Amino acid sequence: MDFLVRSTLNGYRALPTKVIDPSKLRKALSPLSLQILRLLAEEPMYPKLIAKRLNVIEQKVYYHMKNLEEAGLIKVAFTEQKRGIEARYYTIDKPAFTIAFREASEILRLP
Repeated sequence: MDFLVRSTLNGYRALPTKVIDPSKLRKALSPLSLQILRLLAEEPMYPKLIAKRLNVIEQKVYYHMKNLEEAGLIKVAFTEQKRGIEARYYTIDKPAFTIAFREASEILRLP
């Protein structure tokens, strides 16, 4: 598992992170995609609810969520029946994302 480590006055804090290849981000980081990620970081949602919250056309949300899912940034959290249709609730894969432009060349040892 990968972590984002930050130095604080009291030591270090770590947050689980997903390391992303920059080549997968081109279509995944549009302004609408970032708004979707912010919403999904707060709570799992299904596309129709996201469209309503962002006041955009539902098809736009589906398009951007497909790109986010292909990039590995979001995943299905659970499913629920809504009026006879299965609604997929999505969430972010990890609470942080890190873009790796190259592999780590040395190990940082923390005290």
